[in-house]
Amino acid sequence: MSALVNLLSWRARRRRRRLWLWGGLFSGSAAMAGAAALFGLWLMAQTQTSLKASVDSARLLQRAQASRLADLAALKQRVEALEHAIERRRIRQASVADWQSRLLALAQATPQGLWLTSLNATEKKLLLQGKARKPEAIATLQQRLSRLPGFPKSKMGETVKENLRDWRFSVALDAEASHGAIP
Repeated sequence: MSALVNLLSWRARRRRRRLWLWGGLFSGSAAMAGAAALFGLWLMAQTQTSLKASVDSARLLQRAQASRLADLAALKQRVEALEHAIERRRIRQASVADWQSRLLALAQATPQGLWLTSLNATEKKLLLQGKARKPEAIATLQQRLSRLPGFPKSKMGETVKENLRDWRFSVALDAEASHGAIP
């Protein structure tokens, strides 16, 4: 059999139009698919960028909150330390007020012609050292100290004549347990 030859020009034109039509449709759909793929890639990149930015901001927020939490913990420790210091100061002020009244009573019990040169405080004792013009003043002080409130026990230490006029003495006073430690 012989091959059919199309000699009509209208068939050739129709065939070219169809080729152009199908070629255009195919090319257009390929271009649309490419554009859709590019848009999808762009959209994924934008989503990834926004997710990364939100993760970074969440990390920064977490670090800021951790820093604030550490600052609050340090502040809490500082407040507790200050409260503890205030409580110690209140206790000390109460102790000082208690000792102040006892020391004022001691000053009033000191006879004429006798003066204290040093006052040393330990946990529960008060050591007085002084000088007197006459030994009778030292005996008077010892009698008055036995009646002094807050010091139930007094123990005389050494009494030495220092020069022609003065006598040096020392007295140890035990504080009552109810009055607390010496500040």
